[in-house]
Amino acid sequence: MQRLLASLLRPVTVAGLAGAALAAACSSTQGSAPTGPRGAGFVEPSEQLARQIELKAVECEFWNTEEEFVGLCDWFYEVGEPSYESLLDMAAGPSMRARFVAMSAFAIIGDRRLVQRFRGEVPVPDDPSLRMSYARALIQMGDFSDVPVLIAGLHDPNPRNRAMAHQSLERATNNDVPFNAAGSREEREKTASIWRRWFAARTDDPLLRAELRAEDAPVTDRGSEGSAPRVVPPGEDGSTN
Repeated sequence: MQRLLASLLRPVTVAGLAGAALAAACSSTQGSAPTGPRGAGFVEPSEQLARQIELKAVECEFWNTEEEFVGLCDWFYEVGEPSYESLLDMAAGPSMRARFVAMSAFAIIGDRRLVQRFRGEVPVPDDPSLRMSYARALIQMGDFSDVPVLIAGLHDPNPRNRAMAHQSLERATNNDVPFNAAGSREEREKTASIWRRWFAARTDDPLLRAELRAEDAPVTDRGSEGSAPRVVPPGEDGSTN
């Protein structure tokens, strides 16, 4: 699994973890994530696994490299359901690094049972990169209410965030829409308009519908087989085509 997740990073150019989101993550490194049942019906970890989860949660506060970030996401993906309570605590906690790991892990796992707990317990982040991770986690869980956040992310100042937003939209919807994260705003707006049209066709928002241009091209569906989710550390530049 480590090799799989690492391979998913290859399309993104990674030159280090000194981007804006990582800088924001440096602002807080406090608090580990406790584990324990809360009546949600999730599988509980054994005593030994609970201790391992607790130790990994502490590690999530101090990752500094792409390899460490991917490794932590990979570990929680492999553990799965017994780690949900800890991941929820991390996603709602004060450590920006831990929040990035937790939300990315939830995006990989994509368990629809988590939507209500995630929305009820995890505050909507103020940091733009973390906000993108929040929306990405929700859409992979099957909650499409934050699609407008990802569409807006196509114009994020950081090309890495633009790429992440578009990749999330494509995978969650099984649609294939051309996009260059490093392209001009006009080029990116063409793709954003296609996604707004797609979303409006599935909502009852008259304001959103009114914004759409009649000449927007339809989305080309790529079939029922979606690619595996990508695990990418916050704050790096990249593009997709």
